[in-house]
Amino acid sequence: MKYLFVVGIALILARGVSHLIAPTALDAPVPPPPPRPSLTIAAEGPAGTISGHLHDAESGEPLAGAAVVVEGTARGASTDVHGEYAIAGIAPGLYKLEAVYVGYRSLRTAISLDSLTGVRIDFRLVPTPIRLRPVD
Repeated sequence: MKYLFVVGIALILARGVSHLIAPTALDAPVPPPPPRPSLTIAAEGPAGTISGHLHDAESGEPLAGAAVVVEGTARGASTDVHGEYAIAGIAPGLYKLEAVYVGYRSLRTAISLDSLTGVRIDFRLVPTPIRLRPVD
């Protein structure tokens, strides 16, 4: 019986199994997935860019990973390894820009963004020691 079964399987494989199996929904080509909806946030009116450089006021070294925030908005950026930052999509107007970095005194400045080209603001942050409480 076992021998007969093996011979039967061999004959089926020799002839091909495609005519023995009925087509199913799994054999149908799979349509591509629908496109994902994209989210586009349009600024009201024209927008510009605030960019600049942060560095240590004493050594001149760039400050990588510092935060630059446009106060009163949800906009901000971190500096790259060269101390550069750029914040795009800012509508023209008056703003306060703040630069923050651990171990340095934060610096805030008022800016006026009145063009589509943007404005460049460089910061020189002064190192400030962090005082810790003694361990009890």
